[in-house]
Formats: sequence, structure tokens, C-alpha cells
Amino acid sequence: MRQMFAGLVAGTFAACGHAESRVTLYGILDTAIEFTNHWPISPGQPASTGNRWSMADGARSGGSRWGLAGNEDLGGGLKAEFQVESGFLVPNGALMQEFFGRSAWVGLTSPKAGTLRFGRQYTSLVDALYPSSPTDLAGTYEPVVAEVGSNLWESNVVKYKNAFGPVTLIGHYSFSNLAGQFSNGSGYGGAASYDNGTVSVSLGYDNLHRALGVGSSYARFEKAAIGVTYSTAALKLMGGYRYGKNDSLAGYAARDDYFWAAARYLLAVDKILTIAYYYDRIRTATGFNGEVTRPASPQQIMAIGDYLLSKRTDLYLVVGFSRHSALNFDSYNGTSAAYKTSSTDSNQTGVQIGVKHSF
Repeated sequence: MRQMFAGLVAGTFAACGHAESRVTLYGILDTAIEFTNHWPISPGQPASTGNRWSMADGARSGGSRWGLAGNEDLGGGLKAEFQVESGFLVPNGALMQEFFGRSAWVGLTSPKAGTLRFGRQYTSLVDALYPSSPTDLAGTYEPVVAEVGSNLWESNVVKYKNAFGPVTLIGHYSFSNLAGQFSNGSGYGGAASYDNGTVSVSLGYDNLHRALGVGSSYARFEKAAIGVTYSTAALKLMGGYRYGKNDSLAGYAARDDYFWAAARYLLAVDKILTIAYYYDRIRTATGFNGEVTRPASPQQIMAIGDYLLSKRTDLYLVVGFSRHSALNFDSYNGTSAAYKTSSTDSNQTGVQIGVKHSF
């Protein structure tokens, strides 16, 4: 009996031996010294202001991370694939979020049927606007949260993607996982893009039902956007528009129109310059006491200088200046805000000098 069992096991593995599997370990370590002004000194003195020197993480990468990605060839063009990715802070080694908070998904993919993934992953809107983002949605002084929402990643997501020549279609749905509250905490979205190598146009939509924890009520965060790029060997031009409409929630814009325009130029093989302008026309916002306000519309300019020491290591200088808001329009990003200004200041300047290494 023991010999028969051993033979069955050996036969099973022999039958599966044709499948090829590959797992890749990868990561990014990115940190910088940052100067920012007009910070509130203490909660008890909101009008007091001061400068802040700090060590920042992820200025040119959207956050330091490590991850595992792999696939298995199942035959006939079908593959199983997975990715798990964890974000951490280089200055102190702490986790940025849940252990695999940046990505944790498994799926199937084939050239004809497309890709179907299950788990925590980026929204369709993020995929749509990534090509037209001046920093690939990964820069310190790009208003990423204002552009695509604080839900860059969503949990419990089913996501489908397929390409038809130069056209790519994407759709996703995220489950709330709450009994009797199907919509509370759920979300959905879609994207369509065209890319011929020189010109690309992307459309994206996202609808998040943000759970508030009060019965079955939720706040709806709705965004629709278009991004456009034009690329040559040395120059890339980027721009776009995002429509936003949110249910009343303290500290957030309720209705706004967001625009951006940027250029990236290859000065030399190892030197890249990026400049960008962002403008958010806030039509209405919700104050922290629930009042409806019509604040001055924030603007921001940003410049990045990259010096490539190698394909994996980059030295950089980033400068940002915001008007009518803290940097990245964080005065209207509620609990997702990373920057703050004192009550007497309406602008903020930031400078970062850092290094990024990937493996």
C-alpha cells in the first residue's frame, strides 16, 4: 500500500511537471531629507507657524516597498499569477499599512480571454490615469489623493482587464463584506484607454461608498477623468481633467473640477527634468462643523530633477509650492492629509533631496 501511494504521488507530480513557475522578489527603498514651511506648531495654537525639517519616505516612488510576484504556465496560453506587496518606512522601519496593504491578489490570465484578479489591488481609475501622471502617481508633490481619491487600493476586489490591440478595457468591483449592508463600504469603477505608442488617451471612473460606521449609511465619492499623453524619444507631455462629486463629509471637497498639465524632458541619458501644474476648482466644500463653504481654489507647481547613477539608483531634487492650501491640496483631503498649514497661512513650500534604489 505504501509503495502504491508513493507511486501515485510521483505520477501526479510527473504529470504536472510541464508547468513552469517563476517567482520574483523585488523592492524599492526611497528616502529624502525634506523641508516644509508654515506648519502649525501645536493644536492649541493653530495660528502659530514654523518650519519643519524631517526625513521623508517614498518621495519618488510612492513609498518604499518589497514584494513577491509570480506566475505558473498552465498550458494553452493560460497562466496563474499572484502578487503580494508590503509598504514600509525607511526612516524608522515601520509598516505603512497592513502587512500586504499595497497588493495581495491572485488571478488567471490568457492572451485572448484577458486577466481576472481577486484581492487587494489598484482601482480602475488609478490604472487609467497612471500614464498621464507627471510622477506616475508616485511623487511627493503630486496631489494624488485629490486626483484619484484616498482609495488608490481597495480590498475585496474582483478586477477584469483585456487588451484589443491599442485599446485596453478595465473594470472592478469591491465587496463591502458586511452582512445586510451590501453598499456600505463597497465600490466599483471602469476604464478604457487607447495607446499607439506616441499618443495615449485614457478614460476612468470610480464610485466609492465610504463606510461611516453609522447603521447602513455611507458617503458616496464619485470621480470621472480623462488623461492624455504625447511622447517622443526625449519629451513626454501629459495632461488631464477629473470631475469630482462627494456626499457631504467634513474636511472634503463636495464638488470640484481638477486639472493638470506637465512635461518630462530627457536632458541627457542620466538626467531628467519634470515640471507640472495642478489646479483644483473647488465649487463647494464641507467644513469640519458640517457647513457648506466655497473656498479659494488651490493651485500647485512642482519640479523634479533626477540624476540616474545607474538603472537602479537615482538621486533627486523635488520642489513644490501650493497656494490656497497645504501641499497636495491636503487642506481638502480630510483624514488622508499628510501636510498641514497654520490657520493664518494659505500657501506652503516643500523641498526634498533624496535617493531611490530598486532591486
